[in-house]
Amino acid sequence: PGAPGAQKVPATRARAIRSPLVFVLCRASSLAAREPRRHLREMLRDVRSRRRPGAALVGVLVAEAEPEDAVAPELRLLEALLRTVFGRQAGGPVQAAAYCPGHPASNLTVQAAACRALQAAGRLRPAEGAWERPGLPGLLACFSWGPWSRGKDPDATSPSDPAQGNFQDPEEELALTVVYPNGDCEDPRKGSVACDRVASTPTEPAGDLR
Repeated sequence: PGAPGAQKVPATRARAIRSPLVFVLCRASSLAAREPRRHLREMLRDVRSRRRPGAALVGVLVAEAEPEDAVAPELRLLEALLRTVFGRQAGGPVQAAAYCPGHPASNLTVQAAACRALQAAGRLRPAEGAWERPGLPGLLACFSWGPWSRGKDPDATSPSDPAQGNFQDPEEELALTVVYPNGDCEDPRKGSVACDRVASTPTEPAGDLR
């Protein structure tokens, strides 16, 4: 039998999150009481230990059947929890946002938080050319930006811009992988598969956790 340390290294690498952008999803009920908050804090610490250095992260509060302004207290709790786990990275490469199904404006709120996190992460890694890595322009282009970025100045983007062709239709929704506490994840495009508690892909912003 080999040394225990030799087996631990491959296992750690297998659980590493290699995506440059990670989404962590939680519900308001996860912040309402001490025990659920403790579980969420432990999950965030696990994500912190597994994500790549300089990766951006967005904590997303999923508020069902509630207007966006009604979740402000829970969003502040999420921001405080992110500061506890990630320290000074909170407000920079670590951001928080609220997503309200049925409220299209909240899609833009999450997208804006992702952009702020990516920009802050890029400033922390100037020597590695974070914005020139293959796949990152496509990562940004996969968002359904709609009129938020193009409505004021439709001529701001040249037809020759290679990223322009990657924009989705404004009516499309951002597909997010759903990860449940039992370790099963469900991708709307691929069905249910067994996975770890955190799911992410190197080229898509689909690292979600509940």
